[in-house]
Amino acid sequence: MKRLFGFVLSLAFILISCFLPLFTSTIGEENNQYCSGWLEERDGIRILHINGSNYEMGYQQGTLLKNEIIVNYNAYIHWANQRGFSYNELLNSWLIMQPHIPPQYIEEMQGLADTTGLSLQEIAVLNVGPYFVLNCGSFAAWGPATLDGKLYHARSHDLPITIQDPDTGAYLVENQLLIVRTPKEGLKSLSLSLAGDVACSDGVNEMGIIPGMLSSWTNEETFQGISVGFRIRIALDSATTLSEAVQILY
Repeated sequence: MKRLFGFVLSLAFILISCFLPLFTSTIGEENNQYCSGWLEERDGIRILHINGSNYEMGYQQGTLLKNEIIVNYNAYIHWANQRGFSYNELLNSWLIMQPHIPPQYIEEMQGLADTTGLSLQEIAVLNVGPYFVLNCGSFAAWGPATLDGKLYHARSHDLPITIQDPDTGAYLVENQLLIVRTPKEGLKSLSLSLAGDVACSDGVNEMGIIPGMLSSWTNEETFQGISVGFRIRIALDSATTLSEAVQILY
C-alpha cells in the first residue's frame, strides 16, 4: 500500500503543468479580507479561489456558495437517511473525531457556518459524512501498462446522480467545482471538491505533491483519529516532499 501511495503522489511531473496557471492567478492585495475570494468559470467548470487564514477561506467560500452548500447538505442528509445512516449517527462519529482534527480546519468550517446559517456540527457532518457512505473509484497505471511508460493516475468521485435536495430538487453533482486555496500559512493547492468542502479526497499542491484517496471499509475502523479527507487536506497544505506526504497519510 505504501508503494501505491508513492506512485500516486509522484505524479507531479505529469500534472503540475496543467494546474500551474491556476496557482499563479492574480489574487490581489486584499490579504486578510473576508471578501477577497472569487469564482470563475472555465469550459463550464466552476473554480473557487480562496485565500487568507483558514477562517477567512471558510468565510469566503460560504459567502460565494451559500445556496450550493445548503443544497449539498440537505441532499446528502436526505440520501444518507435513505441509506440507513441517521444524522445523529454521523454527528456522533464526528464528535469522536473532533478532538484529533487540527484546529485550523475547525476554524475554516466555522467560517462556513457563520455565512451559511448551518451550524458548525452540520458543516462538520457534511465534511466527514460522505466518507462513511459514498464509494469512489481510482486507478494508477505505469510502465508496460501505458504507451509511454509514464505514471498516470485517474479518479472518479462516482457520486450517485440520485442524491437530491428534497426542498429544491437540485442534485449534489450539480455543485462540484475546483477549489484553489492560497492559505496565509501553508502551500497553494487545487482540489476537486463539492461546495462546502474543507476536507477533500485528492488534489495537487504547488510543490507537485498529488495525494489521492482509495480506501475500503473494515470492521476494525475507528473514528478516534484524523479521517482520510482531512489527512489529504493536511498533505496538500503542508507536504513539500513525497516522504512528508506519506508520513502524513500514514
